[in-house]
Amino acid sequence: MGRLIFFVFIIVAAVMIAAAHSQEDSQPRRVEILHANSLEFDRNLGPDVRRLIGDVRLKHEDALMYCDSAYLFSGNNIVHAYGNVHINQGDTVHLRADFIRYFGEKRFAEARGNVELYDDDATLTTDSLDYDIERNVAFYPSGGRIVSGESIIESIRGYYYSNDKVMFFKDEVNVVTPDYRIKCDTLKYNTETETAFFLGPSTIITEDLHIYCENGWHNTQTDISQFNKNAVITHENQVVKADSFYYDHSGNYGKGFFNVEMTDTVERIVLYGHYSLFEREPEYTMITDSALFVHYDEENDSLFLHADTLESFFDSTGEYRILNAFYGARFFSEDLQGQCDSLYYTFQDSIIRMYTEPVLWNNETQLTADYMEIHSKDEEIDHVIMNGNAFIVSFEEGDYYNQIKGRDMTGYFNEGELSRVRVVGNAETLYYPKEEEEIIGVNVVASTTLMIFMKDNSPERIRFETNPEATLYPLEDMSGSELFLKDFKWLEEIRPLSKEDLFKK
Repeated sequence: MGRLIFFVFIIVAAVMIAAAHSQEDSQPRRVEILHANSLEFDRNLGPDVRRLIGDVRLKHEDALMYCDSAYLFSGNNIVHAYGNVHINQGDTVHLRADFIRYFGEKRFAEARGNVELYDDDATLTTDSLDYDIERNVAFYPSGGRIVSGESIIESIRGYYYSNDKVMFFKDEVNVVTPDYRIKCDTLKYNTETETAFFLGPSTIITEDLHIYCENGWHNTQTDISQFNKNAVITHENQVVKADSFYYDHSGNYGKGFFNVEMTDTVERIVLYGHYSLFEREPEYTMITDSALFVHYDEENDSLFLHADTLESFFDSTGEYRILNAFYGARFFSEDLQGQCDSLYYTFQDSIIRMYTEPVLWNNETQLTADYMEIHSKDEEIDHVIMNGNAFIVSFEEGDYYNQIKGRDMTGYFNEGELSRVRVVGNAETLYYPKEEEEIIGVNVVASTTLMIFMKDNSPERIRFETNPEATLYPLEDMSGSELFLKDFKWLEEIRPLSKEDLFKK
């Protein structure tokens, strides 16, 4: 019986010892004292309080602490460290401050005064920092500065997730690098990939660019950016807007997506569309998807041009801009409207070159040819060159049209109206002379070369230069096809009467 009681006692004792060890293992480890020049007890602070002075070294799990002096509250596993405080966690993350309050139960540090937190990728300096050692998360509430490589980031508030190499910055965020500066409301930064994410209104300034967006990112390693939401890029006299931009700073090119608007304030031109590609050296811009070119005139007689694709670039000298519009080009201004498959506009000489079935309309006059050039002077149309199958038609009244036909023509304008036409090669004209506003007949003229003087869109006087043949027929003697020169066509149904008509199919 006695031996049985003794055996039971041994088993119970073993179980109690094992339970005690298990409970001890489940509790947070105590802060250990590795070294101090002197050790004091201060009963006024409590029975578990020790004061450590001189070359203090403490350890808690994988963290080492160094300081000039400290109070160790053994009962609560808390340390108050003073003077040159340094916490080294796992030999990778370092925290320095004038004072640190360390909570061993939570593995949490409150650092105050000349705080510095750093690892292999970045260094954070601030005056006040809370650091969760367990999760490697730091927070500063009243101003901080982070240096990562050649990048500097400052903000009022910030979070640093060391394990994920991610930082969040809030309020008055400033980023400075050798190549640019960033100001924004909220910023996320990955120290490993060196990528900054903009959250909220943001401004990016480089040596020659000013960029605004409300969402986006920039990779400092690849020098590639994405700017979203009300994005604006300003370069000297040029402003580019879009819903979003992709921009390669080192390659000096970018892409714009949706609601693209590109303005040149010197040239007074604007390009619109939903997709654009632009390069800076040499300067080149392409825009498509509802593309629209606008040239603003000081007298508000702006020119609106639409085509499937618009290109803007400079000539070989780099001084003069060129505009290329192709596939379904159509344009509108108060005095002049036109349509062709493609056109080419040089700002140096203000010439619009129209290719493939070009048509021009000026007031009641229609001009067609195989190829046409519009020459301007002082921002007003000066003359039009028409090569190959040139034909001018102007509406007179009813079913009657004044017509001029020839191989080549040059039409001269005065104050926005066609004033005279020179016809070279197989010249023909059919028009309706009037007396007291009444048509008196049909005048049919043929000559090798003619000079026709216009008034109110109608021929007023004709100067025959070679081999003239002219006949005035009574109106009643002419009918049907006799009232039209060969290849006559009236294209009023496709004429754009407003800038909105440019997009009609």
